Amino acid sequence: MTARELTLEMLMQVNEGEKLSHHVIHRMLSVHTELSEDDRALATRLFYGTLERQLTLDWILERQTGRSMAGQKPKVRNLLRMGAYQLLFMQQIPPSAACNEAVNLIKKKGPSGLSGLINGVLRAIARNVESSGGTQNYLKLFAEDMTETEKLCFFYSMPVWLVSYWRKLYPLEVVQKMLAAFLEEQPTTIRLNTARWTMEELKQSLQKDGVTWEEARYAQNALRIRFRGSVQKLSAYRKGMCSVQDESSILAGEILPLEKDMFVLDVCGAPGGKALHAAERLMTLGGGTVLARDISDKKAEGIYDQGMRLGLKGLFCEMRDARRCDLMLREVADIVIADLPCSGLGVIGRKPDIKWKTEFEDIVALAKIQREILLAAAPCVRPGGYLCYSTCTLTKEENADNVALLQKLGFSLTPITNRLSEKLSGEKTEQGILELVPGIYETDGFFAALLQKEEDIDED
Repeated sequence: MTARELTLEMLMQVNEGEKLSHHVIHRMLSVHTELSEDDRALATRLFYGTLERQLTLDWILERQTGRSMAGQKPKVRNLLRMGAYQLLFMQQIPPSAACNEAVNLIKKKGPSGLSGLINGVLRAIARNVESSGGTQNYLKLFAEDMTETEKLCFFYSMPVWLVSYWRKLYPLEVVQKMLAAFLEEQPTTIRLNTARWTMEELKQSLQKDGVTWEEARYAQNALRIRFRGSVQKLSAYRKGMCSVQDESSILAGEILPLEKDMFVLDVCGAPGGKALHAAERLMTLGGGTVLARDISDKKAEGIYDQGMRLGLKGLFCEMRDARRCDLMLREVADIVIADLPCSGLGVIGRKPDIKWKTEFEDIVALAKIQREILLAAAPCVRPGGYLCYSTCTLTKEENADNVALLQKLGFSLTPITNRLSEKLSGEKTEQGILELVPGIYETDGFFAALLQKEEDIDED
């Protein structure tokens, strides 16, 4: 199988089969071990790039063909997108190669009778780009008659409804920076296991494996790494020196006011980053207990396995639906971590298919589930204890509205500035809210709020 064949198959699974991009590429690259590192890199770039730029590509292709992309046969529309992406955004690939490879693929995979259409459309785009003086000039000419919102959608390949939504929440310049940031290369961040290792030991191990690194932008005990291959194969990972975790997610663990012997309940624990981080910090402080739960038994086991890899003590995992209130833990937890299922719009830079598969109705439905979980989780916090609510999205319904719900339940926002880098300090962190907007901060989009439960009132 060639890199382009693999890319086409992955695009078909995501766009036509409703599968998730990060699941598809992990599985397919694991299966097709015969591909060289260069081919794996090409397939990855072409797969994610085509998904990222899908709206831009579709608008161009629809004008070129005179028909909706939805009306094209599945293989044809995905091949056209692949070919157009190479012509517009992969200048290192000769236009002739992009066109010829697409034609060869349609002949091999069928329907071969449409090879003429593929060839004609792509070569026309290649001529238009050349006559315009390059991709940037071509795109500017293409967008001349668009509205301001349409231009944002076209240049940054984002659904119209979502750009319109964000423009109601943020100033225009913030929206533009955020959309641009989603198209930038996303770094891999690892968090040091402070319970058992030092940063110097981690860096020495990475150096031996040929990994280059730099300090994380905001998080403590974290590194941004560059490595061509699977992080899971690194010696540092296998020894339990570190975990892979996005920097924004690490920050949610840093704002927790942990103390020795605390009991922490993570109600939606998978994939485990925050529960593991809390367990590491408690071990470093001298001990404590973390109970991580998830609705999936398999995912709960996965958190436990990670804890074993890291050599953590005091970590327990079990399956449970977070929407069910646990009366056995009523007013028991010192801290409840509520990192809840969300629309994921803050991580579009890592999972570009999210923007094509999410509608506003999904945000409303998820906000309802989040409220159900919070209503079940809030009683587990002891008087004077804390609840950390977080999501990897940027919507009012899933963030600010849920904080307002917790405040009605007897929780008050508590300052988090002193637990964060000075680069993140400001009015919101003084209130107890961490909102990370890509382009403004060098992270994924993320929201976290730390709230404290009111102490019992002594009526005597």
